[in-house]
Amino acid sequence: MDAEIRKSTIGGRVDAPPSKSYTHRAILAAGYADGETLVERPLVSADTRATMRAVEAYGGAVGETDDGLAIQGFGGAPETPADVIDCANSGTTIRLVTAAAALGDGLTVLTGDESLRSRPHGPLLSAIEGLGGRAESTRANGQAPLVVGGPIEGGTVAMPGNVSSQFVTALLLAGAHIEGGVEID
Repeated sequence: MDAEIRKSTIGGRVDAPPSKSYTHRAILAAGYADGETLVERPLVSADTRATMRAVEAYGGAVGETDDGLAIQGFGGAPETPADVIDCANSGTTIRLVTAAAALGDGLTVLTGDESLRSRPHGPLLSAIEGLGGRAESTRANGQAPLVVGGPIEGGTVAMPGNVSSQFVTALLLAGAHIEGGVEID
């Protein structure tokens, strides 16, 4: 195949495809907020639906609109879920919503499918405990099912540099709702 490329002037507008990573974070950030937040052009998938269900379990509400999602937040004060939060196969969901569970007064149980139950969460659980919360694996191996309770207090926690950025994101989002915040070393 021969291709000929010539200099030309181009212009226009391109909409970037939605990002699953950004969608998870936008849903949870909206969940933490007071009032309603509109998330435009989200990537709706099985994984991001797991995050939507978690926001609802914490007392928020998620509705689909023509352009995206309308999310009524739980105002930084998650309710204790009435049931176990099933994160399905979404590692991002379980990691991000684990720190949210540590803001509440009650206990939250988080689990998922067999694959999710094999993934490590030890550094995040240790950080939550370091902030005064309860965070443990029911199998004592750092893997789901997880039992998490709070409320956590502000402070400084250590986080190894070679772990998932999702642990850091989870702590930063929750830390914005704690008196004194959270500092991560």
